[in-house]
Amino acid sequence: SPSTITGNDKGTGGTTTVVVGCNANDVGQSCASAAVTVTGTSVSGVSVAMPAGAVTYTISGPGVTTVAVIITDNAGEVSAPRTLTFNIGSINDPPVVTMGGTMCARNAATPCGAAPTIKEDAGAQTVTGFFRFDTDDPLVTPLQSVASKTITCTPNAYSCTGDPSCGTALFTAPPSITGCTTAGTVQTCNLQYTVAPDEFTEGLSPGEVTCTVDVRDSGGTAACGGTPNCDTTEASFTVKVTPVNDPPDFAITPGYNIDIVEDCACAWPAWCSGAAPQQQATNIFSTPMSAGKYNEIVQPPGQVVTVKSVTVNDPSAFETLPAGSNLNANGQPTGNEIHVDDMGNVFFTPAKDRTGVFTVTVVVEDDGEVPCTTPCTNPRGPDNQPLQATSQTFTITIEEVNDPPFVELSTRVINVDEDCGPQDFNEFIMEITSGQGRYAPLPHLYPTPDERPQIVVLQDPTGPCPAGFMCASKLELIPPEAEALFKAVPVLDNTGPFTNLMRNTANLQFECAADRSTTHYNHVPCGMLPPNWAQNGVPNPTTPNYWTPPTTPTLPNSPTGSVRVRMNFQDNAGLSLGGCGQDASFIEFDIVIHEKNDPPSYTLRPMPTLTIFEDSYGVDPGNGLQCKPPTDTDRHPCGPEEPKELKIDNWLANFTTGNFFEDQFEKLTWLFTTDHGEYFYDGPKIDQYQCPFVDDMKSLRMTLEPHATGVATVYVDCVDSGILPIKCGEELFRIEILAINDPPDACPAMNSVTYNECDLTTGCVYEERWLRNINPGGGADERQQTVSAICNWGPKGTTAADRERELFEGQVALDIHTGDIKFTLKEYAQGTGWIDCTLRDDGGVGPTLTVNGTHCDLDEWSFRLGVTVNPINNPPTFDFGTATHGMDLVLEEDTPMQTILGFATKVSPSFDPQERTQSIAFTCVADDPSFFTTQPSISLSAGSTEGDLTLEPTPNVYGTTVVRCVLKDDGSCTNKDCDTEGSFSVTILPVNDRPVLTVPNKVVRVYSGSAGVLRGVIAADPGPNEDDQVMTYTTKLLGSGSSLFVQPPEILADGSLQYAAAHNVNGTVEVQIVGTDNGGGNNDTSLPVQLTIIVIPVNEPPTFSLTTRDVYLLLNSLVTETPVAHDIDADGDDYHFELSGYDTTLFKMPLSMSLDGLLKSEPQAVGVTSVTLRAVDHGRHCDPTNNTCRDVGVSPTQDFVIQVVNVLPLRFIKGDNVNISEDAGRWSQLKWATGIASSDPLANLSFTVDEYDAKLFTEGIQLTPKGELSFQTAENVNGVIPFRVCLTDGVAQTCKSARVTVAPVNDPPSFTLLKKEIIVAQDSQANHVEWVLTELLAGPPDESGQDISVTAEVSPDCMIFSEAPVFTTQNVLKFAVNQQGSCPVIVKATDELGLSHESTLTIKVDAVAQKPSFTPGGDVVVRAGEEYVTKWATDITGTDLEGFTVTTTNAAGLLEEPLTVSPDGVLQVKPLNAVEGTLTAYVVLRSTTGTSNTVEVKVTIIAKDSYVPLYWEVMPSIDTQEDGGSVIINNFCKVGNVTPGYSTKLAIAPTTSTTFKAQPVVTVSASECTLHFEPTKDFYGDIPLSLELTDTRSILQGSTVLRVAPVNDAPSFSVPEENRLLHFTTAAFDTVVPLFVKDISPGPVNEQGQSVTMSAVQLADFLPKNPSIDAGGNLRISIPAKVGTTVLHVKAVDNGEPQMQSVATEVVHIAVSTDTLEVRVGVDGTRTPLQIREDVALLLNVPVSRVAVQDVSSSGAVVSFVEAKQAGQPSSKVLQATLLATPGSKLATAHITSVPTSVGTPQPSSTKPPSSESSGTNGGSSLSPLLIGILIAGGVLLCAVTAELVRRHLITKESPKDSEAVHGDSSASPDLSVSQSPSSLTNLQTTVESNPIDSVFVREGQQN
Repeated sequence: SPSTITGNDKGTGGTTTVVVGCNANDVGQSCASAAVTVTGTSVSGVSVAMPAGAVTYTISGPGVTTVAVIITDNAGEVSAPRTLTFNIGSINDPPVVTMGGTMCARNAATPCGAAPTIKEDAGAQTVTGFFRFDTDDPLVTPLQSVASKTITCTPNAYSCTGDPSCGTALFTAPPSITGCTTAGTVQTCNLQYTVAPDEFTEGLSPGEVTCTVDVRDSGGTAACGGTPNCDTTEASFTVKVTPVNDPPDFAITPGYNIDIVEDCACAWPAWCSGAAPQQQATNIFSTPMSAGKYNEIVQPPGQVVTVKSVTVNDPSAFETLPAGSNLNANGQPTGNEIHVDDMGNVFFTPAKDRTGVFTVTVVVEDDGEVPCTTPCTNPRGPDNQPLQATSQTFTITIEEVNDPPFVELSTRVINVDEDCGPQDFNEFIMEITSGQGRYAPLPHLYPTPDERPQIVVLQDPTGPCPAGFMCASKLELIPPEAEALFKAVPVLDNTGPFTNLMRNTANLQFECAADRSTTHYNHVPCGMLPPNWAQNGVPNPTTPNYWTPPTTPTLPNSPTGSVRVRMNFQDNAGLSLGGCGQDASFIEFDIVIHEKNDPPSYTLRPMPTLTIFEDSYGVDPGNGLQCKPPTDTDRHPCGPEEPKELKIDNWLANFTTGNFFEDQFEKLTWLFTTDHGEYFYDGPKIDQYQCPFVDDMKSLRMTLEPHATGVATVYVDCVDSGILPIKCGEELFRIEILAINDPPDACPAMNSVTYNECDLTTGCVYEERWLRNINPGGGADERQQTVSAICNWGPKGTTAADRERELFEGQVALDIHTGDIKFTLKEYAQGTGWIDCTLRDDGGVGPTLTVNGTHCDLDEWSFRLGVTVNPINNPPTFDFGTATHGMDLVLEEDTPMQTILGFATKVSPSFDPQERTQSIAFTCVADDPSFFTTQPSISLSAGSTEGDLTLEPTPNVYGTTVVRCVLKDDGSCTNKDCDTEGSFSVTILPVNDRPVLTVPNKVVRVYSGSAGVLRGVIAADPGPNEDDQVMTYTTKLLGSGSSLFVQPPEILADGSLQYAAAHNVNGTVEVQIVGTDNGGGNNDTSLPVQLTIIVIPVNEPPTFSLTTRDVYLLLNSLVTETPVAHDIDADGDDYHFELSGYDTTLFKMPLSMSLDGLLKSEPQAVGVTSVTLRAVDHGRHCDPTNNTCRDVGVSPTQDFVIQVVNVLPLRFIKGDNVNISEDAGRWSQLKWATGIASSDPLANLSFTVDEYDAKLFTEGIQLTPKGELSFQTAENVNGVIPFRVCLTDGVAQTCKSARVTVAPVNDPPSFTLLKKEIIVAQDSQANHVEWVLTELLAGPPDESGQDISVTAEVSPDCMIFSEAPVFTTQNVLKFAVNQQGSCPVIVKATDELGLSHESTLTIKVDAVAQKPSFTPGGDVVVRAGEEYVTKWATDITGTDLEGFTVTTTNAAGLLEEPLTVSPDGVLQVKPLNAVEGTLTAYVVLRSTTGTSNTVEVKVTIIAKDSYVPLYWEVMPSIDTQEDGGSVIINNFCKVGNVTPGYSTKLAIAPTTSTTFKAQPVVTVSASECTLHFEPTKDFYGDIPLSLELTDTRSILQGSTVLRVAPVNDAPSFSVPEENRLLHFTTAAFDTVVPLFVKDISPGPVNEQGQSVTMSAVQLADFLPKNPSIDAGGNLRISIPAKVGTTVLHVKAVDNGEPQMQSVATEVVHIAVSTDTLEVRVGVDGTRTPLQIREDVALLLNVPVSRVAVQDVSSSGAVVSFVEAKQAGQPSSKVLQATLLATPGSKLATAHITSVPTSVGTPQPSSTKPPSSESSGTNGGSSLSPLLIGILIAGGVLLCAVTAELVRRHLITKESPKDSEAVHGDSSASPDLSVSQSPSSLTNLQTTVESNPIDSVFVREGQQN
């Protein structure tokens, strides 16, 4: 039912469900199976499933099929056949449309094709084969065809505003389908259309036209099967038309003409020559410029139209336009002669004298684009296209006018000299015509024919004026006053009239006035000019010095000062063309009369020798014999003496620069030379003469060098400042300088000093460095004088009362060598006074020397030092600290108010008895006042010398603060700080407060199986000011609740609860929580709190996995079970599966799944459906709100697909995509493909793998029939590689895609060395070697973007390089060498990720022979006939030297023997007698390896009796360092030209003894000198030295500076003996050890300004932090609450220059112990107990069971340590320590020995140390007999080092390397006796041996 089935070939519509009903007709029987017989092809796969009767079939196509059904029951009986009919209709498919090669989706929203883009105005277009229509429907007969096809395009109009073409169609012929051809069901057609002119689509949105094509096939719509219009397909394509540029539009009226007249319309030359062009016409465009079509104007952005070019047919008729005057709107030039702007305005300048008609072409362009023809002209735009242009023409007519006469001169400037005389310039005027141009007989040349009959004349007002002429001056001078320059004014010899029938010329004639020039004329005169200056050229006799000037003349248009001459020529044509012509020419030229210099002259005063005195200055009336005693203002004792000028009046007479006029304008400069310039600091000289004259211009001026004496010859000359300067002529005179005795000299460091009153405690003896550089004064002639001093003080009293008020007592002492003054003030004296010191030399005072009787000699000079003593108020005094509290206080937190009696001691107003009545009071301020509720204060009782301290700490505050107290008195503090400040520290040790816990929520709930962290479960308060403490918590489960958790709950440091509840449990548990802070002490633990945890039960969801997501079922098969789900876990609960969301029509019964994941189904129709699967368990359903349980028993859903088919397809399940790493090698996986099956069980199944790049693999991807996948990627391959896997059975094939993802792995870089060896020369210095390596790659191509660094590495042992090899960024190898040899160089390339590749090359340095060299001396001066020998060449170096070679020039007739230089550098010259001259020698040093540079030496031979002055060169400065010791400077100076027979000595000016430990000494040899000196310790600075070299005939003075650079000295400090071992018994926070270090100093006196920073660093990490040391040396240290020792390194660092920072260190030991066992042992005869720590065994690092003390005596004790038994040892042993105390010493010794005994039985022992024979024999102990240093400090006996430290650092079994360093025999006693402090036990590094130790060796003289 039903018996007829309807449907269609798409499987839609009609009957879908068929059931065959069956009746077995027998009781107990049932219908078992059905057989079918199918007739027809419209269906297939027909089957009937019994007993349900469901019919399954598959539609194969249209048509009628009958099926005969026969049913058999379970008894084998067969029914009669029944017929089932299938009537399957056909559904029409829409046609398929392809446009432009693109197949279109039916009715798609977007275009699928595009017509080829064309350009505007392209005309008709045909696109062949653009359309393809396919109407094929394979199930329809006969074949369909295309019934209709239409095209509709939108938009079809250009949308715009204002364009006349707006709204017109884009197409004159719209797109149409033409030229169709049909082949089967496919029809191919052309696209044809024509775009309207000037139209394009670019302005539309989106820039193209969309055309829709409707195609209908012949199948109709009757068989659409529910699909509307199934016979029609609608698709669209686009048409794009791009614009092209149309030419621009403009017009000029045909025949347009610009008419002007010749020469710029009568205005020549006002603007015609070189000026801006004139506008000649306005807007000549009859049609304005536009871009062309309207769309090119408005299309954004609109085109820009400009004038491109303007050309004229005859460019010579127009002036060239100035730059910048011919630019269009784009800034480009339009034309060189004519410019037309964009508005049509015309600009040009016609050429002079040009007429005619000229054609002008104007080209206009826009900036649009047009197609580019080859070659492109004027390329523009992004596609390299030219601009479009249009041209028009117009004309310019230039009409004739009358030209002025033409006159040509031979020159425009005439140059003559002053006093030139008569002048005649032939043919000065070379041509005169009536128009433009020279005379020529040919008629076509200039002047123009119309001007040839004209006549020209030079206008002359003195003669008759020709008819028709306007007559004026003949020759005009500008200005008229310039006529004075001429004796005869300029005239022409020919003045006309002139015609054009012949060549016209004229000569110029004039004569200059005497001593006149245009320079004189234009110069502003010095004085005043006489009225008759122009006539006679001499001063007016009546006014020889002053003149009355006329107005200063000026020359217009004459910048050179020349005279301008003007001529006016005129023709007889008049002004033609309405007054527009020109009939006159004004011709101008210049006459320049140049100045000529006359020689100057002068007369000297008749005085052949001028005699003056040493150091003369001031104004001398003329006799020179005058001197002035120096005054204080004249002397400059503290620096170089300041020379002063000496002036001799009226030294000159009768001088002139040449003539009267030159005296007004020229200067006279005096030239002086002298043979003794060293006598003069400045001059001699005479002031330069210049107008106006003053008397001082006749004075002789000079400034003498200080103390210069002698006779100097002076040569004088002068030179004027004329154009060609002329000298006067040289004369000479002499200056004799007479010596005088100068007074002694010194430099006062100060003029006054001020002190405060002194007393015996501060000291009253004062010493000042007052007078520096005490010397006899004067020059070298006074250096040997002796200076003495007499000093006194004042004022001195005349009465007893006055004497009481005197400031001084005793004598004043002045050290004449150092200048130090020493004196004594009276105690408590105050006021003002002075000290006078008079210096006297032994030079004496000579007779009267001057004409006026003045004494010029002085032998004494006085200096005064003022002294002021100020009264002071002395500060009060006090100390801090008591015997019980010390200076610094240590209190505990929350201490109540404290009063410490007598804390301030020795309180006094002052040590001055006069101030004992002053009242005093303390003021105290804490650095941190918050430490106290009652601030610290010190109270004083009247008359008491002690003060009581009161303070109250603030609760819950701890730490350290400093309290600063000031003791003030009521005296004045004007001159001294009269307050005394002291400070002490208050340390409040923290006391830990008990933490408090709170539980905000007493009950927390968690789910079974959950784990996590719950925030804020516990809130903890560690205590006041203890927020930084860290809390830890302990938890305890109360009751039996541990089974509820995987691990017990914990409380984290932040109070969070961390838990992990067990699965499938529930219940309640109580948790007890206790918190502990890290503050320590007895209050670090809180009271317990409780928390309730409820574990809520949870019904957890079941889980499963899908076996496959694709299930294939065979139609008409019986109920099948297909495995779909596996890995099912319901946590023990009952469960079931639920399937939903599938197509139930495909199955006879609902789908179901068994508990083991088998899908039960019975398909009844072919089809595909998706199925949603989930698992549901049957756990309890409960309400979580009542804390009973939580139900989550539903799994997440998973989907799979069922396909019901007639025939089971070929199928398989592919595995996961593969992920591997690059270069991972071969990869394989078994059963990568599963579920491999086919419908034919006998089919031969196989896999193929394709669609991947095989080049990426060395072993391709393979998949075996059993599903094993394998491959191997190629080297360096990475990325994603897709591939396809296909399963085939020989008939069918199924394929699936997968991929291999290869993760990249960084590869090392690579390179190739091009050079394995590089050889360079030793003298090559810097080397740059290219192409060392090549093929430098970062790795495979995918790593090419990495940066690679190339480095070069050499061994530290390689010594051939002065600069190590490095590679530049261009991989050039750079290095520098300094010695011979070879070294391997490792070249390493490293990429960004650190991988590298290296290779080795060798750099070899070959030896190079050294070029010889030497240091030459200077030129040589020798006397004729005398042999000259000198050490000339020094610093001679080279290999295999062969000696010097000397060649000479100009030596002929000068030398008796050739000049030579010996191998050791001695130069020898032997000149002939009676010869003079100069020769040149060329000296070269030779060796087997080469030659040195050539040195040129000049040898001057002088007459035998000539004196050769001494020559020397001194080093300008010497550099050394502070504390550098003795300094020796060789070649300090070079000496030459020593006079034979005279001794040579070099003297050094006296220096102070405080500067030098060894005074400077210079030793002089024949050619050089050596300097020796040694500065005093700690001195640095500059020391100037004055030097004087003499051979009794010459004295040479010089100077040098000794520069001693400072060196930073190390700071220093000391640690007192009592602080070298610090012992503490209790913990403390920031406790203070006062004066832990003393004597802190940054260095010597000159470094006292530096600061010193102290620090202490512990060697072992024992103390909680490193201690600190303040500037006062106080140690601040925190002591832990544990036993142990450590070593402090105490260091001082100053802040000297960083490169000179200094460090000083000391070592201090720290020990902490707790309980002590007291043993009464007498030490030093007292009963002070000797304490031995019970825990001393802990320091020995030995497990101890008990301690026993035996044999206590006055000299020590014996302590036995019973070693605890350890695992693996047979028995324990006793370690015995014998402690020996030495009376009066802090050092004790201990002998520790392993004693054979039974466990726990201490044995008696004597005080005698056990012998070495009995030691180390029991139990294999690692501790052999050993002697340990013990320090006794404060009655406590402490081990200085632990046995563990001894075992690590002291004991070695190795013998010393140096047997001489071993003290004693190695077989001696094994005891190590350490008799030094523990600081000697710090710096050893030894080897630990596990065997028993036989011997310990100590190096003599070293720390051990």
